[in-house]
Formats: sequence, structure tokens, C-alpha cells
Amino acid sequence: MKTARKSPELLILLMTVASEIIWAVWLNLLNNFAIKKIDFTGTVERES
Repeated sequence: MKTARKSPELLILLMTVASEIIWAVWLNLLNNFAIKKIDFTGTVERES
């Protein structure tokens, strides 16, 4: 088991998975903030 923990391939795999999870969480928090706090709807309001 000690050799598996020192494997650089395992470290790269874990870092890749962790970065994808962190990115998904950050994007979800950003979208929730944009929708709820600043009332972003994604539509363009045009003045007549």
C-alpha cells in the first residue's frame, strides 16, 4: 500500500478529480449568487 501512495499517477488522478469537483461547486455557487442576489435572468431588456 505504501507504493500506491507514492505513485505520481495516483496523485495526478486525485488532483484532477478534486479540481473538477471544486470547479463544479464554484460554478454552482456563482450561478446561485447571480440569480438570487443580483437578480440575473439572462434576458436583455430593451428600452422602447
